[in-house]
Amino acid sequence: LNFGGASLHSYVKDNGILQLDATYILIPEPPKVTGRIVAKENEIPLKDALITLTSKDGKDVYTAVSKEDGKFSITNIKKSNEPYQLVVKGDGITTYKDPEPVFLTSDGITIKKDPIYVHAQMIPVAGVVAEVKGPVINGAELRWKSGGNAFYTNEQGQFITSNRAGKYVLVVKKPGFRDKEIAVEIKAPSKNNKMVIDPKNTPDYSKMSGQ
Repeated sequence: LNFGGASLHSYVKDNGILQLDATYILIPEPPKVTGRIVAKENEIPLKDALITLTSKDGKDVYTAVSKEDGKFSITNIKKSNEPYQLVVKGDGITTYKDPEPVFLTSDGITIKKDPIYVHAQMIPVAGVVAEVKGPVINGAELRWKSGGNAFYTNEQGQFITSNRAGKYVLVVKKPGFRDKEIAVEIKAPSKNNKMVIDPKNTPDYSKMSGQ
């Protein structure tokens, strides 16, 4: 609800006390649609996706762009008794048309679409987690900071995952180590982006790991 103003009325009661009466006017917000765009392949949030909401007659068109966490918000939509069509497009994203019509028949309505799964062109990313000048690290948990499923290193400290082209932060966790964040830039059309990650950030690592 939006605040639309207020009216005040004052008068003195028989006991000499000043009485104030206030009337507040609340105006319902126009309809809005919120949601989150996620890659169907691995549930990674997709940024820079273009979300379009179009009226049935095509005269009213509203757009939004998803943020780093995949979230978007379309506000100030004109209410209508006819359904709207929601479409998602973007570089490397297969065009998605929501099979469910969006009805926004009155003010104050919020439709939440979370998550919207789309197919996206992903670039493989492979690497090794190891202590610098030391052993590889098995069972380290890795996850893109923006979201998505966790993945883990194998006995050789290797991992493989994927994401779209762009700059991201990879979070590495392992008991006995401090969490570490690694800046990663994925460039298309590279077939394979390799890296070596050292999550150790403490001088007594060998003591903590029992080495």
